[in-house]
Amino acid sequence: MPDPSPKPPFAWLGDLSKLHWREQRLLLQGGLVLAVGGIVLACALSLLLFGLGVKAVAWWQLRESPWPGMTDRDFTRCVDRAEELLDAAQAVRHSEQRRVDTGDAARRDYQGLAEVFSAACGEERWGAVFAASGQAPLKHPADWLPFAGLSRDSWPAGVQWPVSGTGWLSGPDAFRGPGR
Repeated sequence: MPDPSPKPPFAWLGDLSKLHWREQRLLLQGGLVLAVGGIVLACALSLLLFGLGVKAVAWWQLRESPWPGMTDRDFTRCVDRAEELLDAAQAVRHSEQRRVDTGDAARRDYQGLAEVFSAACGEERWGAVFAASGQAPLKHPADWLPFAGLSRDSWPAGVQWPVSGTGWLSGPDAFRGPGR
């Protein structure tokens, strides 16, 4: 007749002690390999799911391009860069109004962002796309701001945009305002 009393939860450990020491060591090593493999697999799956989540958020935040020759990703980057440039222009304007010594740093940051913007979103790169759709090229970052839900007039009046072909000079003739 079977024993009606239930076994304690870890009674199987007592059964392991009846095994030969080599078999015990083999079981212990196998258990450790499975545990470490499970942890590595869990980490890899977590990283994969995190990466997929980041991609999904990036896809969800894309703005639809109004031009057939420009991808949604490129359009979104240009609009985002215009917003960054607006923030830098406002920092330049603020530092000039307060006559703070950080004005040179703000101007350098602004000019660096302007160079990146000109290369990535300028007329040289997208002029053919604008011409194919019958639209005048967007030459100034303020032209991109309405696509971000901001007014074109939100561009600070005192911060000028470099004129094409004149380079990045610091003189008053090297810059012009939006639409001027």
